[in-house]
Amino acid sequence: MLNELRTLGGDDMNVKVPSLIARMPTEYPESVDLFSWILERLEAFGAGETKRWFGYLSAGRTGMTSRELAELLSRTGTEETGRVALLIERGVRRYLMRRGPYLDFFHGQMREAVNRRYLSRGSPQFHSEIAEYMQTLWPSSNAHALRDLPFHLMEARLWDELLSTLEDQRFLTAKLETIGPESLIEDFEHAFERLTQKKQDSASRLMKSLLRLLVVRWITSEGAGIIDSFHPLLMFRLDREFYTQLLQMGSSELLLEEFLP
Repeated sequence: MLNELRTLGGDDMNVKVPSLIARMPTEYPESVDLFSWILERLEAFGAGETKRWFGYLSAGRTGMTSRELAELLSRTGTEETGRVALLIERGVRRYLMRRGPYLDFFHGQMREAVNRRYLSRGSPQFHSEIAEYMQTLWPSSNAHALRDLPFHLMEARLWDELLSTLEDQRFLTAKLETIGPESLIEDFEHAFERLTQKKQDSASRLMKSLLRLLVVRWITSEGAGIIDSFHPLLMFRLDREFYTQLLQMGSSELLLEEFLP
């Protein structure tokens, strides 16, 4: 908090700072309240931009890059809005941490302050905007978009878009080659749990899509190697409904004939 007090400017600071310190125990009794005060100060760069910047960061599965946050703001604003993102980041950088290229909250109290101030009604809007943005990135084999797009579609409750994405063999192939099979299996498993409650034909469509990926790559390129890469992942999930139905459908000769090139 002393770092924040040092950034205060204006006249009569010898009066303002002692007064602010005296009020802190009653106006900001908890760490979350102090972080909320920091958010309020950052809104000088634009209340809407600040809300969206922190909303995107909070919605990120494993954080977001500085460039992604700036580009997300720019998509619903102007070029100047992208520069505002850098000002917000600079103002809050001491409270963030990096996981490789990704920014994330260092303090749990900071995340809680963001959730209280900006996400009281949940975050589907932010997940939806991130998903729309990532739809433009994955065709260029962007690893972050390939890994997290299905997650954001689920969190945004965009069920039709989620099913379409997991039926897109171009997306599945790019994700398999860039990220690997484990993340892909998790996408199908989580999608099965959610979609079967929303869309009646989603279970069979999901299974056909995954089986088509496996069969086509087995026949045309990787042979038994593609099965070997998925086999350990499937073995630990045989007691789950998705894999029971997957194996039943996969044993159908008619289905195999349908997938033959």
